Amino acid sequence: MAYTNADDTISLSSLVGPMMLDIPYPIAQQGILWSAIEFCDRTKFYSNIQTLNISNGIQNVILSPNDDALITDIIEVEWNGKKVDPISRADADALTLITTSGPPQGYYRPNPEAITLVPATDVGGTLKVVMSLTPTRTATSIPKFLYDYHWDAIEHGAYYQLMKMSNRPWADPAMASYHRQQFECLIGTYSMRADKDGTRLPLRVKTNF
Repeated sequence: MAYTNADDTISLSSLVGPMMLDIPYPIAQQGILWSAIEFCDRTKFYSNIQTLNISNGIQNVILSPNDDALITDIIEVEWNGKKVDPISRADADALTLITTSGPPQGYYRPNPEAITLVPATDVGGTLKVVMSLTPTRTATSIPKFLYDYHWDAIEHGAYYQLMKMSNRPWADPAMASYHRQQFECLIGTYSMRADKDGTRLPLRVKTNF
């Protein structure tokens, strides 16, 4: 399975489309951001692969997501090319009683931006971590691949977020429901195609409103 590393970004301010012109820019941008966050969280298309050279005796590893990104999930961990499985904190404590050092036999997440290898490494090696990301709620830009390949879904999701607001001139529950249905349909379509093809690389489909 392939993953997308989103180094290029596009500003939210440049994405406010014609249908959003009657909505204050900051609110329109927030709708786009909320949509992008949900899309990334559910599809796992936005990810980062981090490869680290680890010295012996290291157990706690700090991860570095992209700027304006949060780590939502650890998709895969490898130590010297061998897969390392996630384990619970209780299992990690039990394993530590048996062996205090050696090649990692498991890992757990003490916090969202770190993993703890169990046991601590007894020799140096290469650690590869594949992380699933979402934009932060304060981001001012989103990964450009979302615009290049998935803007139809992001746009429908943004209109849903905006039109479901109550007591706003642009509120429209019926249209909000329509855009939500389209958003759900596109997430399902993209995910199904990615699973069928064995890839999570984006597919190029874009509509203009």
